Amino acid sequence: MSRSSLTAINLSVAVLSLGLTPFFKKTAIAGGIEPLVAALGSGLVAALASVALLRGAAADQLACLFRGPPVKHLVVVGFIASGIVTLLAAFALVDTTATNRSLFQSLYPAATVVFAWLMLGERLRGKQYASIAIMLVGLFLVNATGEGVRFGTAFWLLAATLPLVGFSDAYAKRFSGEVSPLLFSAGRNLYGLAFLILCLPAVHQPSLEPTAGWLWLAAAGISTSIGVFAFYKAMDRIEASLVAAFVSLAPLTTAGAEIYFRSLRLEYTQWLGIALVIIGAIALAVMMRRT
Repeated sequence: MSRSSLTAINLSVAVLSLGLTPFFKKTAIAGGIEPLVAALGSGLVAALASVALLRGAAADQLACLFRGPPVKHLVVVGFIASGIVTLLAAFALVDTTATNRSLFQSLYPAATVVFAWLMLGERLRGKQYASIAIMLVGLFLVNATGEGVRFGTAFWLLAATLPLVGFSDAYAKRFSGEVSPLLFSAGRNLYGLAFLILCLPAVHQPSLEPTAGWLWLAAAGISTSIGVFAFYKAMDRIEASLVAAFVSLAPLTTAGAEIYFRSLRLEYTQWLGIALVIIGAIALAVMMRRT
């Protein structure tokens, strides 16, 4: 199989997996799984799956998860990106749609651009400001009207994930050359899981009764692991900005799943908002490629 075909497959898998993950988590929480337990359950599956992938493809790198220079970096990124962000998003899904969660994920590259400017001194151009503004208008349209999405606690929990992701991505960029995509994916998920385990005592007698929600939770964990792996694998082959542009289409996967399986109804203004977020994300990625 040609290099371009493998890249196309990785991009498609990343878009589908990262788009379905919020849908799976929303369905699990709607099925009675507590948010922290949902975050922990999907985090456990993601960590196991990504470590298994690392063991199968590069077993010699397993030791790097626990010792050596990369560990401190993996801990920081894991605690923030796969720990705190995952937890905030899980609580937000109680009151908002998976599509809204997915749209916030599309804004993460914009947050990364801003923090790369703040932390790494990378230049932020006027057109990049314009793209970010377009995406923010899109988020406003999605959250201002329609079924199941509104300004409130869920919106602000998701908004809080933006600077966290921006910081962790800019931080990770400093050592990206030291860590392979497989090791990065495994370390991020493993230490994110460790953070969530530390938070578990905050749940008072969590319900562990068998429900259909657990199956959706397992699906979310597997989907997360596959999506993150495919994302970083694609970045091994083409420019990161191009990968980000393709992954910006993930909200369409999420919206399609919610419309078909959960009978979600979106107003025209919300579809416009989704389009603006995706257009802004793609434009931002293209500009990043040119810099």
